Formats: sequence, structure tokens, C-alpha cells
Amino acid sequence: MDTTFMNLYIFNETRRGAEYGVGTYIRELIGALKNSNINICVVSLISDKLQIQTEEIDGIKHLYIPKAIADQRTTDNKKLWELYFRNVVYLLRLHIPDKTNLIFI
Repeated sequence: MDTTFMNLYIFNETRRGAEYGVGTYIRELIGALKNSNINICVVSLISDKLQIQTEEIDGIKHLYIPKAIADQRTTDNKKLWELYFRNVVYLLRLHIPDKTNLIFI
């Protein structure tokens, strides 16, 4: 029997749409994969949490990454979002313990 584990990271933005189409997709995907050899982590971007937090709910890891504090030195909204998402990559490197067999959705 193959016991190879896969580490699946599902990204979601904590916004209104997460409750409907995307949220439904994520819930259905988790339900379908829950009893498999797949470690699932839902990464909630733009979270309303005050700091980075992790929790486990029904065997599924959840990582919350809050919205960045706006840099008052620039008004370039596109640049702020680019910096936010670049920093998410750095944060993930710190919070992903097993860096093998990774899949990101």
C-alpha cells in the first residue's frame, strides 16, 4: 500500500465571495479529500485576525494571514498588494514544516 503523503495548501481570501462559490468549492474539496493520505491546510489571506494564527479544525490545519498595515509612504495600491503577496511567500516558508510533495491551489 502506498502511504505517500501529499501536502495540499488551499488559498482563500477572507472576503464575501469566500462564503459562496469559492467557499463551497473549498468545503467540497476538503470533504472529498478528508480521509485520504493528503495533509490539508487552508490558508486564509486578508484575514481579519490581528496576527498570523494557526488552528486545527476537524483534522484540517488553518493558517490565517492578516491584511497588511498600509504603508503611508506610498499611495500605489498595486505595489502594496504585490508586497503583501510577496511577504505571504516568505511567511509560508516559515510555516510549512514538510517541504516535500507540495501542491498549492
